[in-house]
Amino acid sequence: MGSTIEGRLEFLQSQLHAISLATAQARARGDAGAVAALQTLYSKVRADVLQLQKDALDAEMPSAFMLKLSAFSDQVIQTGAALKEAAVSAASGIGATFRYLPLILLLALVVVGLIYAGKIRKEL
Repeated sequence: MGSTIEGRLEFLQSQLHAISLATAQARARGDAGAVAALQTLYSKVRADVLQLQKDALDAEMPSAFMLKLSAFSDQVIQTGAALKEAAVSAASGIGATFRYLPLILLLALVVVGLIYAGKIRKEL
């Protein structure tokens, strides 16, 4: 992580970008475990951003940097919303599987029964 406030901001931007890409990939796969891990990482980055904002205010950074930090804070909020949507999407995908599980099991039982009936018919 950078030793200056500007360096810290660049590092956090790269971290947030990586989280954003990984979130999109995990959502596409429906990987709830990856989304949970990304939420933990996002919480850490968010806490670092809040600390960076406090440090920037204490150091009375120039207005150009503060505008850049403000825009980055908006990106952090958008990434958090996308991560929350991915978590809900992954959970609803798992919920749909459980909802249709009795139907899936019934169809599997019918298929196995038909296969078994075909074997019995061949033996006769």
